[in-house]
Amino acid sequence: FVAGISIAVIIVGAALALAWKAIGHRLLSKAPPAAAVEGCERALAQLRFDDTKSKAEAVTQLGTLVTQYPDFVEGHAALVTAVSLQLDDVQQRVRRIEQLVERKNSQIARYNREKSPSNWENLASTLTTQVEELIKEHKPLGEEQHNLDTKAREAYKGLESAVNRVGEPSKTAKLAALRAQALFHGVSGT
Repeated sequence: FVAGISIAVIIVGAALALAWKAIGHRLLSKAPPAAAVEGCERALAQLRFDDTKSKAEAVTQLGTLVTQYPDFVEGHAALVTAVSLQLDDVQQRVRRIEQLVERKNSQIARYNREKSPSNWENLASTLTTQVEELIKEHKPLGEEQHNLDTKAREAYKGLESAVNRVGEPSKTAKLAALRAQALFHGVSGT
């Protein structure tokens, strides 16, 4: 009789240990603070306006949020997303300027080679002036692109650190992190 009870206790104990291993982390994990969730949602709502000012405001809000709640994975993921979107916008503007410069330089070369139409020198001179203006516009954008790339990489590292600190993030947090990482890699080309 005692041996039967001992075996039953061992079986129940093993079953409890397996159950704890399977779901114990969920029972102990805390839900993110309501203020963190609300702040993140407000910042993400700003991103939906899809303009430079709104994106900058969202990045500022999310930067403050992840400082206050460093283990809030969704907040870090939203910050990576917002900075990646800013970086993408600047990259597109830089590419457009580079394409315009290339097109205008090709036209200048064609005018100089063919020496036509009759006012080719004036046309080439006008295009040269336009290229110089585009290059002036390109320089600060290139610097901004570099700064945003650095900021995006820092945000990405912050996201990785938050995931590591949390250990086993919630399913929602994992999905947010994966989406942000995919966007970051798509924009940064890594």
